[in-house]
Amino acid sequence: MPMRLLLSLLFVLLLAPATQAQKLKTKKVPYDLLVVFRDTYPAATKVQWRKQSNNFRVDFEHLGRQRKVVYGKDLRWISKESTVTEAELPLATIVTLKEEYGTCVLKQLRSFETQEQFTLEAVLACPDKKTQTLRFDRNGRLQTSK
Repeated sequence: MPMRLLLSLLFVLLLAPATQAQKLKTKKVPYDLLVVFRDTYPAATKVQWRKQSNNFRVDFEHLGRQRKVVYGKDLRWISKESTVTEAELPLATIVTLKEEYGTCVLKQLRSFETQEQFTLEAVLACPDKKTQTLRFDRNGRLQTSK
């Protein structure tokens, strides 16, 4: 499957259901799912649950990062989104940013993950363009830019 199509599907999976999600009170979330979530993210704060068709999405802050996780009815995560710090960037990503985009300023770093795919997204402000969005694979190799 071409990378561009795979990325498009990933974004549809992550973003499209957000418009249909219903906010939930914690007492409406299955107890077993709350246990899985609390075991995985014990320091989570600002937790907001949402129902998306048969899945549950939780938006929260964990150790200084904004995160979103979608869980299926089997209590396994389907997708994850998280802010990323510069200190966590793979060496290949750092080299690409410095050598090819050295005049740009890094504005935002986020990761998107499914069971099959991982994408690191870097949004840059460059002198010659309004913004530049770069996507890297798990190893830090540049996949796409726009």
